[in-house]
Amino acid sequence: MKDKKTDPAKHPASSGPQPAGCAPEPPFDEVWGRVREAIGVKNQSQLADILEIRTPSITGAKQRGIFPLAWAYKLAWLYSVSLDFLLFGAGEGRQAVAQENAAASYSDSGAQMLEEALQLTGATVSAKQKAAILEIVREELKTTTVQMLRALKRGSFGGQDE
Repeated sequence: MKDKKTDPAKHPASSGPQPAGCAPEPPFDEVWGRVREAIGVKNQSQLADILEIRTPSITGAKQRGIFPLAWAYKLAWLYSVSLDFLLFGAGEGRQAVAQENAAASYSDSGAQMLEEALQLTGATVSAKQKAAILEIVREELKTTTVQMLRALKRGSFGGQDE
């Protein structure tokens, strides 16, 4: 559960002229591309749902060519994404978080597969053997997953939708 923070979207940035020394709101298309990359939003309707605003508000911002700072703040806050990444492309966005989650996922999946295999075969192994096998399973799972994703990216993965 998130600790109580002030929701930045409840305090939208002024749509008037920027005070001297303040950065202008960032270009819509640049931030939109990073939002899609970092949090996986596929369309403006999904973004509107996340921001709890109407889709025409997104369309209007796109037509004006600006991505409101309040939206970027809210997305960074909700998804633990670097605000610097969303606004300027600096840093890693969610890459570090994604890598941590992937490592945990490989670990959980590998342990589950090993337990299932031990039950199916009726084999017994020592804790040391189990740890060694699990490390191999995790690495193999990671390698296979990366290979499949690269094939999918190239369009040569047999299981992709047409």
